[in-house]
Amino acid sequence: MINIYVFFSEPLMIGKISELIKRIHKDIKLVKIIDAKQFHIDEEKQRHILITDYKNHQVLEINGVNEESFDKIIVVDDVENEEIDNLIYINKKYIITNIGTIIDDYMKEFFKRQQYTPILIKNVAENINYPIEIFVKLSEKKFVKILNANKSFTGGNLQKLILKSVTALYVKSEEYQKIEPFLFRRPEAIGEDKVSVEISAVESLHNYVEDLGFDPKVVELTKTLHNSIEEKYNHKFMKKLFSRFKGMEGSFLYNHSYLTSIIALQAGKRFTWMTPENKEKIYMGSILHDLGYLKKENSLRENLTKKQIEELPPEEQKDVLEHPTKFAKHLAQLDNIHPDVIKIIKDHHAVHGEESYPRKISNSEINLIFALFVVSHEFAIGLYKINFKEERIPILLEEIVDKFNYGNYTKVLPEFRVAIEEIFINDAAA
Repeated sequence: MINIYVFFSEPLMIGKISELIKRIHKDIKLVKIIDAKQFHIDEEKQRHILITDYKNHQVLEINGVNEESFDKIIVVDDVENEEIDNLIYINKKYIITNIGTIIDDYMKEFFKRQQYTPILIKNVAENINYPIEIFVKLSEKKFVKILNANKSFTGGNLQKLILKSVTALYVKSEEYQKIEPFLFRRPEAIGEDKVSVEISAVESLHNYVEDLGFDPKVVELTKTLHNSIEEKYNHKFMKKLFSRFKGMEGSFLYNHSYLTSIIALQAGKRFTWMTPENKEKIYMGSILHDLGYLKKENSLRENLTKKQIEELPPEEQKDVLEHPTKFAKHLAQLDNIHPDVIKIIKDHHAVHGEESYPRKISNSEINLIFALFVVSHEFAIGLYKINFKEERIPILLEEIVDKFNYGNYTKVLPEFRVAIEEIFINDAAA
């Protein structure tokens, strides 16, 4: 269990951040604090993360709170400080975008140090032979084995656990990598037709982009599109994909994929060719483009050049280099997935010259849909690289305009630039 303390003077801020954290993982215990004096209670208690603002962070020392008792302290404010030791500063405007990634990264490291690692029960299915033992958690120190290695759940046993309010199962941490590829197996691959899949992924779409200055109507459009494609693309493989996307809420993969769709759809309002069909293509390509990763944390390698990727450990390198093509081949076998969506998934890393992978595409292969996705994707990734710092957004925009100032990109860049300036730059200057 990870203890996260939320310390603000304003109850509304405590509530807002607490709701965000609740979505990230079940093994988080929230402690809400409105007065620094409350820290004096149970001083020896293990503490992992403190989330506060600049003003209240200054109050900690005055009240004798030992900052070293926290693994991480996240300071939320309009300050522009770099990370120092165990302090991480987040601009208040972008907390909803960044906080999930920070906590998710911390939890990965935390569970590496634990004997057992949790896996969400919704990502486990019956009639799959899992290669390692699986446990349930009875208390902080007691875990009971419920499945032997190379055995499968049968007879509705998983559903019985869910009815008992079990939301996570556990595996030994040193064996986690052995089971991870099995957590998102498509049902057809194991000959199982009755796997229960949670597909209401529309409920998991964040409203955080409204805080960034996006049109609320565009946010509503993504919800409408998601609901529509879940009904339209009801193949079991697609249902599994939508479920997987929902299960990644709070991760870098989820956040940057959704942010890409919002950026592209907001810019798309300025184009006459952005028909309902093309909106659907953009949205599907955005949320699906990185689901080919076997390990979602490898999506953090999005910024690496091909040369840097080739320096990774073989297993990571293979996952990164193959995530577009293997996944695209699966989707191409389905009847009603548009070639433009397949192209986004297959070629979204093929636009970086000699650093492209799995290949470099020619200018003639870039249509308007693909061009808009690429510049939106690059801008979304860039926002993470600059930590969403407002003063660096104009520079990021210029870098993208300079890099893609050729071919069909030139037909989308002028309106794309205006859309970005309206959201981020003009809003910040107002």
